Amino acid sequence: MTRKDYIVIAEAIIEMYKNEIDENRSSAETDRATNIICNHLNRNYSNFNAIVFKDYINNKIGIQQ
Repeated sequence: MTRKDYIVIAEAIIEMYKNEIDENRSSAETDRATNIICNHLNRNYSNFNAIVFKDYINNKIGIQQ
């Protein structure tokens, strides 16, 4: 997969949890979905970086770590 593919997946997660994102917070549901997807991507794609993926989502949501 390419970086563009990972961005498409991240954008889908962001869209799925839009209501929570609008409230500028992360939720257990968002974190759970992200972690499950990261686990699958990490197992199947050697070029996947879960930290960068999660940071991208958190930055788009507006959460500073």
